Amino acid sequence: MTVDNIDEFVFPTNPLSTKILNLQCKYSALEDAMQVAKKAYDKDEISLEDYLKVIRTLAKKQARQKVKLNKLMPDEQPGMPGGMPMMQGGLPAGGWQMPQRAF
Repeated sequence: MTVDNIDEFVFPTNPLSTKILNLQCKYSALEDAMQVAKKAYDKDEISLEDYLKVIRTLAKKQARQKVKLNKLMPDEQPGMPGGMPMMQGGLPAGGWQMPQRAF
């Protein structure tokens, strides 16, 4: 069995889980964008001034995502990256589940 699309196997089952997942994805995408900007600066593809402008813009957006995540999850567990809930029974807390399929 191969997995071409993880969304077919793991998905949020309630609106809160959907919101948390979307915010976490945006947060991670902004982190990835900052890494791309850093690599471009390291290779002298962009100036320091442009790099700092990009990083400031992305960091502000990322901070807004983190504030929204913290509002939805005020009891963030220490040690969990990005504020993701602790695992319970192999699945994230908050209502994700595996669909029932006959193979």
